[in-house]
Amino acid sequence: LFTSTSGEVEVTQLLNGIEQGDPVIKDQSFNKIDIPIMVGGKFGPVRLQAGPIASIMLSSEPALSDVFTYDYDEQFNSATWGYQAGIGLDVSKLTVDLRYEVSLSKLGDVISIAGNTMDFDSRNNQIVLSLGYMF
Repeated sequence: LFTSTSGEVEVTQLLNGIEQGDPVIKDQSFNKIDIPIMVGGKFGPVRLQAGPIASIMLSSEPALSDVFTYDYDEQFNSATWGYQAGIGLDVSKLTVDLRYEVSLSKLGDVISIAGNTMDFDSRNNQIVLSLGYMF
């Protein structure tokens, strides 16, 4: 599945632990290929499903490159793992799935700002809604 996700990053500048000015909010977006491996059961038109998902990063738009005027680098992982669980409904040739996805691996290794590196390991859990048409 081709997936495009986005979120917001809030940056607050600190000087000796004191906030300096208003926070800056920037959008971060990712394009990736998701490969879900779902197993489950079908009960009439309703399906229950769960399984692992691999996500392969195609591209990301650096959210903070224009916020920092000095050396800035993001290092995202090229692939991550997670799992999904959800419910689906088939009506005639239409199919609808609602799944909840949880991360099992880190989104990236470090962010480097002016030579200072900071670890980060957040990959947001997400709700995935899909609509399909069966041929």
